[in-house]
Amino acid sequence: MRSPDPGRRETLGDMNRLRRWFPALVVACEIATILNGLVVGWVSVWFQLFGDTADRDDYLVSTGGYAAGAVAGLLGLLALRRLEVTSWVFWLCAVGAGCLVPLALSSLSSAGSADDRGAGIDTWVDGAGGVLALPWTWVVVVLGLLALVGRGPRRATSP
Repeated sequence: MRSPDPGRRETLGDMNRLRRWFPALVVACEIATILNGLVVGWVSVWFQLFGDTADRDDYLVSTGGYAAGAVAGLLGLLALRRLEVTSWVFWLCAVGAGCLVPLALSSLSSAGSADDRGAGIDTWVDGAGGVLALPWTWVVVVLGLLALVGRGPRRATSP
């Protein structure tokens, strides 16, 4: 009878450690995505240089940033539910992602009533691109879509 390979056992131990840290990594990506949506949405309207005020284009970029952060955050909640994170972490992320929805709607409403002084080249796609350009957003989106179809990683169980 052959004895198990000790090197293999150590590799499996490393994998189990990685599987235990994986939910924390996904939570960090979820929080970073929500905060990024908040920053893109807020900065595009409220950070104006040389005494300028926000115009229609700025509000559209803000709408895209808030909306992309909200959609990615809500998709990430599916992954967090599948990974069975603690309830307070899940609800913290749910509230964060949920707060971006009224902010996006408010920016969209403000875009309709703002001055149309801009060149008309900035749209909501620019704001969404600011959120979707970052790698941690794609971790959340891909894992959320996998969870939506019933696949993807699950919480590691104790051996």
